[in-house]
Formats: sequence, C-alpha cells, structure tokens
Amino acid sequence: MPEFRSSPSIDRRLKFADHEESIEFAVFSADGSRLLTVLNTEKAVVWNDQDGAMLQVLPPVSCLGRPGMGRIQSAALDARGRLAVLGLNDGSARLIATQNGTELARLHVGLPQYPPSRDDGQRAMWDVADERPAGAEAVCFSGDGQLIAVGHSRRTVSVWEATGPQLLATLSPRLDDDVAAAGLWAHDEPISAVSFSRDNRYLFAGSDD
Repeated sequence: MPEFRSSPSIDRRLKFADHEESIEFAVFSADGSRLLTVLNTEKAVVWNDQDGAMLQVLPPVSCLGRPGMGRIQSAALDARGRLAVLGLNDGSARLIATQNGTELARLHVGLPQYPPSRDDGQRAMWDVADERPAGAEAVCFSGDGQLIAVGHSRRTVSVWEATGPQLLATLSPRLDDDVAAAGLWAHDEPISAVSFSRDNRYLFAGSDD
C-alpha cells in the first residue's frame, strides 16, 4: 500500500491510495506544500503533504472522446502547487487549477493527418505512420511557472506560455550523427523527459534513443 513517511523521525505515515490501487508516479511542488499522484493512469490526485488530506481529484478527459484516449502519461505541478499539467495519451496536455479542478487550457498541436473516423475538426498530434495519437510523454513547468514544455512521441517538444496559454515553439531535437546513421527508427522515439534551466534560457529534452 503506497505511503509517505515523514523525516527525520520516520514515525508518521500518510496514506495516498486505497488498497490495490497502483501509483504510477508522483511529484511534489517545489515549495513542498502539495503532492500529485497518478493512480492507474486514470486519475490524478492532489494532496496536502502535511496531513495527507486529499485536496482535489483531476480526471483525465480526452479532447477526442474515444475509448482509451484519456490515460495520463505524465504530470507536473508548478512551484507552489497551484497549477497542474497532465500529459495524456491523445497527445494533449491539460492545464488545471488544483484548488478547484477547473481546466484552464488544453495544450495540443496538430499534424496534417487524422484518423479517417475524425472529420469534426478536432485537432491532436497524430502518429502519421499508424494513425495513433502521439502521446504527451513528458511535461514540466519552468521554475518561475511562466512556461510549460510538453514532450511528445515522434520526437517533438512543444513550449507554451502558462498564462494564456500560447504556443511559443515546436521543437524537434537534432539526432546525434551516429544515431542518425543507424537508421530512420530514431526519428520515431518519444521525448521521455523535459526540463527548463533556472533562467529559462535552455530546455533539456531526453529521448529513448
């Protein structure tokens, strides 16, 4: 059963999930006031880490409305735990106010190819090779909370203003020459980690290659 132990005495346990629930991953806000856990990729929960109180449940809602298109692949809190961003397997990311669970924005970019069943104009990033959504594999806030980075499948990173929000850039990190020489498969690898430098001048993007 997932629990949190306080330090240094390690004499207090805070329970953050029910029996048989699986915590896929968890993240603290930088100020230590909030903890976000993702349970079974199906819901995110915001906790007060001082007493273990559940503050808000943030369900993933896909913008595509298709079965299976609402699973959480990544999550992050801003420095004070007031905003959460959830990366979904439909290629979008949800920006949510943790105080009341209100969705503030849906972050998604588009590629020109869509599944034949989608003719209603809804946009998401799609895997052109097999017409599956290119999921939001990694998300992060900048330290000052002004920027959000979303790392997608298909080796792409989108950078957004957290207030607005507005898409600022879409990046495709260059392949190492040795990796590129090995074959085209590397272009399909997802961006699995993203992180801003403290001054926001640099963005780290790590991939599975």
